[in-house]
Amino acid sequence: MCKGWCALDNLPDYAPIITFITNFFKGNTKPLEKEIRQQIEDAINKQHFEWAAKLRDILLHINQFTESQTVVLPTSTTGHILQIKSVGNWWIYVVIYLYQGKVIDVIRQKISQNEYDKESLLINLETEYWTFSLENELYLNTNMKIKKSDRQELELFLDRCFESFVVASSFEEENLMNDLLKTLQSRYALQKFPYRIECLDISHLSGWRASGGLSCMLGGLKYLKGYRRYKVEHGGDDYASLEEVITRRLKNEENYPDLFVLDGGKWQLQIVKTIAKEYPDIQFISLGKGDARKKINIGKSKNNQEITEKIYYFDEKMQIKSIPLVYDQADKLLTSLRDEAHRFANAYRKKQMSKEWK
Repeated sequence: MCKGWCALDNLPDYAPIITFITNFFKGNTKPLEKEIRQQIEDAINKQHFEWAAKLRDILLHINQFTESQTVVLPTSTTGHILQIKSVGNWWIYVVIYLYQGKVIDVIRQKISQNEYDKESLLINLETEYWTFSLENELYLNTNMKIKKSDRQELELFLDRCFESFVVASSFEEENLMNDLLKTLQSRYALQKFPYRIECLDISHLSGWRASGGLSCMLGGLKYLKGYRRYKVEHGGDDYASLEEVITRRLKNEENYPDLFVLDGGKWQLQIVKTIAKEYPDIQFISLGKGDARKKINIGKSKNNQEITEKIYYFDEKMQIKSIPLVYDQADKLLTSLRDEAHRFANAYRKKQMSKEWK
């Protein structure tokens, strides 16, 4: 018979841990990832950066494990695939090794552009990973062929590899995320380093039941505590709704963003011109809508012109300027934040409508 310390009612509750482990090996890592991300956010808020960095490393290893399970190509596909991207003063490369259609290994690394130009880096990588041939920005082993139907899945996988590698550097001295934010600062003539970025989207159903969704990033990472949702009074007027929500956001809270992103275009930016003059420490930009809004249209031509989205911003004289969206890792921070605001606004509008229908 057990006494004292070995009594069953004194045993710690291992059930949550066992559940996490069971789910992990079944491939369901979402609950564990959610818990770790919450602990990272709590650690950052308490300025426990060393613990946050350790949690970050754990999350990266989980991402590497799950990423390797998400791509399955024809069994005839064996070899290396390489992609190189520029982030600040660094070359970031990802090499994936496919064996009979499955990802066996993922190698991610950063190399200073002062040390190698792109051609020299490629020669160095060819020495280690066989000989590559260029195919639509992907370097493939010369004996490999990737079907068009498989390319989208492969490119999404590579994007996740890059993004998780950049996020993983957030607590390092050589912070790749800072390089991306500095790129945004230079590209769009921002007066301040865009540490806190917020994006607003107005969602409505044919001018009825409008809602506002605000997403937020701190240091290039999602900051869920900065998310806001707004019930809009001027439901039938997009411009009035936009002005209403921005005014409420800036007057009700003092934690101002360094960069405020609007989901719209030139006219949306024109609406906030007066507000921008009232808050000179906040830079406003707008992501333009149009034919390129759908990913399937990006890069196609219309009237002999390439379709692309534009970003509108104020110059030093408060004149509206525009620049085509580059679609690199820096601009992807803005588009991902816009997608989050759109999702958040839509979810709140649907919630409001479901209450009214009951």
